[in-house]
Amino acid sequence: MSKFKESELSENLKEFQNKCNIEIELEKSIIGKLKLEDATIIYNSKNGFINIESEKIKFKVNTTLVYKYEKIRDIIYIDLDYITLKIRKI
Repeated sequence: MSKFKESELSENLKEFQNKCNIEIELEKSIIGKLKLEDATIIYNSKNGFINIESEKIKFKVNTTLVYKYEKIRDIIYIDLDYITLKIRKI
């Protein structure tokens, strides 16, 4: 279990910068799984958003709403008030 700061977010998301297949699991207020093919995840520190893009899906996570980042084994947890995102390669 390894908590990290927003300043370390780019380093922790580095493995997702090149196109890869990923799974995003949602917990708390929204429950479900998204499987994205040829997706990239890039943190833009200038505007404070995590950009998640694939061929069919595109969305952003506002990092000002995040209160905890954590990496456990190969899963990155992004914890917001009402949603937790669990991101991993598949």
